[in-house]
Amino acid sequence: MLNIGDILLLQGNYMGGLDALQKGLSIKQEIRDTLGEARALSSIGESFLLAGDVEHAEVLFNNAFKLYQQIGSRQGEASVYLKLGKTYQRQSNHEGSIDEKH
Repeated sequence: MLNIGDILLLQGNYMGGLDALQKGLSIKQEIRDTLGEARALSSIGESFLLAGDVEHAEVLFNNAFKLYQQIGSRQGEASVYLKLGKTYQRQSNHEGSIDEKH
């Protein structure tokens, strides 16, 4: 479901993409797939960011980051940092985007 959601987002179908991602998140949580859950949260955050809802995007990215930290996925952490940087730029909080990198 996550890949389908990502593809729908790329096609501009935000509602369909978000629906597929949320279903994927539920499945990942049900089977206790922490890496998949983090990826789903990150993708859902990206959909909110694309829709202009930066506050919800930031919350989702931070939750994904915590999960990536739990499992020791430095690649996941780096990916979410980039997305958080975009979020702070959208909020015109350039100082915040610099602080998050350190």
